[in-house]
Amino acid sequence: MLPPRRRLLAFFSTGLLAVLALLCCPPPGEAFAPYPSHYRWYTLRTENFAIHYPRHLEVQARHTAQIAEQVHQELTGRFDWTPWGRTQVVLADHMDLSNALASSFPYNRVVLLLRPAAPGEELANYRDWLHLLFAHEYAHIVHLDQVRGPNRLVRGTFGRILSPWSFPNWFSPKWQVEGLATYEETRITGYGRTGGSYFTMIVRMAALAEQFPTLAQMQGFHASWPGGKNRYVFGAEFTDYIAGKHGEGGLYEQTQDYAGRLLPFRLNASFGQTIGERPGSLWREWKQTVAQQASALQQQVAEQGETRGQQLTRRGYRIGAPRFSNDGRWLAYTESGARAYPAVRLLNLADGKDRELTKALGTGGLSFSPDDRWLAFSRWERVRSYELYSDLYLYNLAKGETKRLTTGARLRDPDFHPRDHLLVAVREGEGTTALMLVNPDSGELQPLRPNETDPVIYGRPRWSPDGRSLAVVAWRQGRPGLEVIAADSGETASLLAVAGATLAWPVWSRDGDHLYFTYDRNGIHNIYRLQPASGDLEQVTNVVGGAFEPALCPQSGRLVFADYSARGYDLMLLEEYPAIAVPPPQPTAPALPQAAADPSESNRITAPVRHRPEEDHPAELSRRRYLAGSTLLPRAWLPAFAVDEEGSNYGLSVYAADPLQRHSLQGTALYGSASNRWAWAATYQNHWFFPVLELHASDFAAKHGYLWAPPADEEGYRSLPSYWERRRNLQASLLVPLLRLRWGLVGRLGVREQRLEALSGWPAAEEAPAQGRLRGTVVGLSFDNREQPGLAISPERGLLAALQWNHFTDSWGDFNIDELVLDTRVFTRVPFLRRHVLAWWLKGGLAEGDRLLQRRFQLGGFMPPEALLGESGGGFPLRGYPQAVQRGDRIVRTTLEYRFPLIYHEAGPSVFPLFLDRSHLTLFAEAGAAWDGSWESDNRIKSSVGTEYKLNLVLGHLLHLDMRLGLAQRLDSARPREDRTMLYLALGHQF
Repeated sequence: MLPPRRRLLAFFSTGLLAVLALLCCPPPGEAFAPYPSHYRWYTLRTENFAIHYPRHLEVQARHTAQIAEQVHQELTGRFDWTPWGRTQVVLADHMDLSNALASSFPYNRVVLLLRPAAPGEELANYRDWLHLLFAHEYAHIVHLDQVRGPNRLVRGTFGRILSPWSFPNWFSPKWQVEGLATYEETRITGYGRTGGSYFTMIVRMAALAEQFPTLAQMQGFHASWPGGKNRYVFGAEFTDYIAGKHGEGGLYEQTQDYAGRLLPFRLNASFGQTIGERPGSLWREWKQTVAQQASALQQQVAEQGETRGQQLTRRGYRIGAPRFSNDGRWLAYTESGARAYPAVRLLNLADGKDRELTKALGTGGLSFSPDDRWLAFSRWERVRSYELYSDLYLYNLAKGETKRLTTGARLRDPDFHPRDHLLVAVREGEGTTALMLVNPDSGELQPLRPNETDPVIYGRPRWSPDGRSLAVVAWRQGRPGLEVIAADSGETASLLAVAGATLAWPVWSRDGDHLYFTYDRNGIHNIYRLQPASGDLEQVTNVVGGAFEPALCPQSGRLVFADYSARGYDLMLLEEYPAIAVPPPQPTAPALPQAAADPSESNRITAPVRHRPEEDHPAELSRRRYLAGSTLLPRAWLPAFAVDEEGSNYGLSVYAADPLQRHSLQGTALYGSASNRWAWAATYQNHWFFPVLELHASDFAAKHGYLWAPPADEEGYRSLPSYWERRRNLQASLLVPLLRLRWGLVGRLGVREQRLEALSGWPAAEEAPAQGRLRGTVVGLSFDNREQPGLAISPERGLLAALQWNHFTDSWGDFNIDELVLDTRVFTRVPFLRRHVLAWWLKGGLAEGDRLLQRRFQLGGFMPPEALLGESGGGFPLRGYPQAVQRGDRIVRTTLEYRFPLIYHEAGPSVFPLFLDRSHLTLFAEAGAAWDGSWESDNRIKSSVGTEYKLNLVLGHLLHLDMRLGLAQRLDSARPREDRTMLYLALGHQF
């Protein structure tokens, strides 16, 4: 035992390091990795960037290299900061997502997904997709990489760790982080979202409904609509307001000032020093201004005659893609949001009954077959585990069965031909699209326009009632256009094209004389109709919010559209809809934020991506095969601490990964001055090949506090001797993932060696712990299909199950042992009670062969296991009881929990780094037992009941925490009632 002085020193030094570790967050994870292993990757190097790309994307990569250097010059000048080293840029096309990300850890890195936003989507306002995408993400890099003043010393000492001192701007409010980047995407490209009709619609309707978010809610940490969009929408519009009032120079000065403050999170002081006003007062002024403008617009629409109809849904979030059946009796539509998994639904228009047909994420348009037997739709699914593509499906309305039509074909927006047995759909890939004819029986594909070479982004093609032509919105060189394509010849007639506008979702009238579509002609999304023969344009709806995705009944001509309000999108039905003639649109420039430059100056990238002339691509950039190289050198370290039999150990932890996440390495090394011994651990993963290779090695001291039988008086736990042993581990594993969008199955096969060596003694009268080598194999299998919608307090449906078998043999080592552990967790909703959940956990273990005292299963404690299955099967907690209240080579424990929400707080104190999301309550009952050999009747089952209060919160604008305060009552008649209660505080979930 340590002397009192050394124990006190160890306590305070360990506490100091713990505080430091709490303030240093782990690097954010990579959402798009790992990348497909069958691609051959190359690299282009410019002065400030390394562009990594698959071989077939070289044209786009060279274009990206040109864009990157242009954007670099603009942003580094405005922020007065040049990011450290070359920024690693990954150009990928393995997902049908319009997205990107930026990270500063372990080095500056940008990932761009090549799939452009389709007409009508939120990001569909661009002339050059890669220019828009890169401008936003590199604005993050330049903004967040800044470090000034005394904070430079922190980064110089610890490297690129995620802490409020080494990366101060990462700990800014999220509305500022995303708002500034979204502002820059518009300022640099002349297009983008800031000031556009979509963003202003959301802000306007929130103000009219008196649901304008507070500064804390603008961070988007909550799930209520618009949830995570808040930080983009309100952040960008608020940033634009500040730039308009105080000049955009103050925006950049504030980020510089914040990056140099030694005391973190002082946003009010930083704003006051640089801009002259605090965010709170600016927000109140802006809110009032928005409310006045929205009220005036509402009055104007009312005077013109506001469109009002029958609401078919009232749930909000994202309800859209309505489609009438051919007999007019049914309306199919899609729904996604925070209440349930996205799905395709069917509404009976006669009696109003609404039911879910099938789960579907990433759904585009819907289409009924001519006989109304089938409903065609698209949805995302994983291919080869790591690629995420959109494919076509057919739903049999009579049988309730779903048939997959294509696999990996990257198709969306299907539409049945009105007479022929045929579908048309949009195919994506390499940054462009094509119209494809699809056989609904075989899935065979044929291009509609085989000779089309110019890049174009198509959206929602629709057959005319006679089947002779197609209406489609086509995005060409930054101009969305309404086009009609002859089915036999492929000839195209352009009916309407307006730069910087929203044109989307065309649908034919019953007689084929008009096309209905969504158009934001006057800054508000409304339904218009156009007569192809004459070119006459008429406005059909006049709303304050927005009217999207029109659908016309083939029998009655009734109109349904997605109507936007402050709660999101709902379906509205119009029986009659007189149209008003409007003049044809004039060519318009895209809207710019108040402080933006002239579009002719800022939008310098004008040519389409795929077919730029060769001289536009820097010829001097020679490609080379991708090598991880120096990116695998550690760029940061964190203090690490541990304890061995003699006292405290101090050291450091490092992490490294290459830009493609093929290689990842994390390691920790510590030294114990009292024991004069090093402790360390290292783990390496290789995603280059399939299956995944994982290597692990470690050497550390492990403490066993309760190896021997506890005394009858549990106060005696304090005097029980601890046993310390040295564990040296080597393990090599192959991981075989089989991943789909809604479920995942992962297998593990590995070999392992563990050496056990005593570091302390044990009571002479007790059984001696084993020493020697364990060598053998590890086989594991895990399955997960849990569902947890945004508003849920825990998984609401699904199963998480794992099985692990450890086999050690004396042919290789010193012991014969077989360990089998099963861990099963089941979640289900409580009928008729929204967000109420029943959760069941069953876990058991069985060990056969040589008896090792320190590997016996232990029951007790309240802390959750660190991993699903780990050393000796992980933990077997039993709340209300101390750790290791029972031990044995057989163990089983089970828990039943009833979980329900208390309050959705969704609030925080302005810009203070604290946000309270939601709180909920859990009632639980659990029981378990551990024993040796066969079950005896006198074996005592331990059981308890209790409750836990859980609070979800965000600290430092970045760190998400789940705190739980628990009260457990053991059901043990052998002890006084007052001694059977345990109060505890913990982080994370029990399961």
